[in-house]
Amino acid sequence: MNNTEIRTKIKDYSSQIEKHFMLLSDKFPTLLNKQGGTSLEELRDVLMRIGEGNNESSTKEKDLFTGYSNKYNSLFEELNQRIKDLEEVNSHVKDIKSDSEEMELIALNAMVISIKSGEKGRAFSAITENLKRLSTDMILYSNNLISEENRLLESITSVKQIFGSIVDSQKQLSSLGEKGSSGIQDLLSSAARPLEEMRELTESVYKPIQTAMEGIQHQDIIRQALDHVQLYMDQIIDDTYSEDGSDKDLDTICFNITVLQLCDKILNNISSSLSKCGNIFHDNWASVSSILDNVEHQKNVYVSRFLGENQSGDNILYWLNNIMDQFQLMLSEFAHYQLVQKDLIRTCQNINEEARTMYAVFENLGPVVNRLHHVRILQQIEVAKNVAISDVRDSVTDMEKLIQSANNSLDSMRALIGSFIEQIGNLLASFMSSITADNSKMEELRFSKNSFFNSLKDAQSRLTSCMKNFTVFPLGFAQDCQEVGNALSAISTIDNKFSSFNSELKNRIDALTRKRADMFARRQISSWTIHDSHLKELLQNFKASAGQDGSNQYGSAATPGDVTLF
Repeated sequence: MNNTEIRTKIKDYSSQIEKHFMLLSDKFPTLLNKQGGTSLEELRDVLMRIGEGNNESSTKEKDLFTGYSNKYNSLFEELNQRIKDLEEVNSHVKDIKSDSEEMELIALNAMVISIKSGEKGRAFSAITENLKRLSTDMILYSNNLISEENRLLESITSVKQIFGSIVDSQKQLSSLGEKGSSGIQDLLSSAARPLEEMRELTESVYKPIQTAMEGIQHQDIIRQALDHVQLYMDQIIDDTYSEDGSDKDLDTICFNITVLQLCDKILNNISSSLSKCGNIFHDNWASVSSILDNVEHQKNVYVSRFLGENQSGDNILYWLNNIMDQFQLMLSEFAHYQLVQKDLIRTCQNINEEARTMYAVFENLGPVVNRLHHVRILQQIEVAKNVAISDVRDSVTDMEKLIQSANNSLDSMRALIGSFIEQIGNLLASFMSSITADNSKMEELRFSKNSFFNSLKDAQSRLTSCMKNFTVFPLGFAQDCQEVGNALSAISTIDNKFSSFNSELKNRIDALTRKRADMFARRQISSWTIHDSHLKELLQNFKASAGQDGSNQYGSAATPGDVTLF
């Protein structure tokens, strides 16, 4: 191998090393900056948001529904008491009706007796006719009052029934919510854990990449050393020597040998640096390759299990569709729930109105009873002054008792109805206030569930996008890793070539050394001092830049400032 070939190879190695190290200097930071989204992070974010939304929605649901069925027990106990009050009122109304019916019958008998008395009984007959009409009015108002009581009782009973429907709807909502929430928890438990394991594995690849990147720290030393070698080699003199070995030939061959020896030493150091780089690269990139293989395996398993086209089992999209079906049913049940709540409020309002109506009907009885008292007095006066109708005296006495009984019942009813209206009003006002507050909370929950349902639809869309091309590393990561791996292999190959090149260089040095020995033999000398000042200066500069001893003495015959070579 001649000097030209040596220079050519060194320049070629230098160019290749520079190219590969420049690529590594560009690619390693690119690999480590983690820029660009991945399907893995997208799916992880989707599942995380689903979990957060589910927790928020479930918390609101529990706050509203926990203990809901027992929340109004005290209210219904009070309603039962009001029903008993209403039953007592009804009992008094029945008494009044019974007294009125009996008065009507007695009045008819008295009218018959008075008619038989002829002209003398005409006045009493007219009075009794009025009493009979008032008795009929009492019966009519009593029947109306009973009807209003029954209507009111039906409304109060319907409150219980409607509330039962509300509780049933609440239970249905709670059941659907629990199923949906449980399905999401199962989904997250099944799909999120292996996804997190895969993410942790992908993150672990960056540490060996970071460590491998430390190998390029040697590039400046290698480049500088190669620059020196090229500089030295550019000064090599073409080695065409005469047979007798002139002074010029001896200067040239000794200069060339020394330069080649310096290059050999530097190339050995370069080879050592390349070997150190190679060891760092090899050990860490082997870890990188192993991790990438494991990630690819986990990705394929995950895609097959959770993101494949099979619409069953652990498929996330299939699972999510089922969960959304549950939420769709829940949203429909919300509409039914709110309709029942509105019906309950309307019924409560009706109870208040019916209670006022009942009181208005009751108020009609008072004036009738007062007129009955007036008619009774007229009867007593007429019987007292008219002997012809003395036979009806007992009937008048009986009617007096019945009117007084009706009056007593009326007084009792007035207290009961007044208390009932006041208490039922307060009770229903409190109940409606609670129901309104519950409706407000229910509306918030419905809004929350609807928002969550919309987020599930968004997640469905994002999942579909993830399934098209599931990636675990940023775009171009695999390609960059491939290029880095190729560059590392190329550097390792160059290191091997350096070992072979060094052997060839040593052979070249040995050949020149033998050639110089022949020249020494012909000239009958054992050493030579370079006489050419330019060559001596070059060698001094080369030795200084190479870090060698500055004595410049090689052999006992050397003088200060001379370069002696053997």
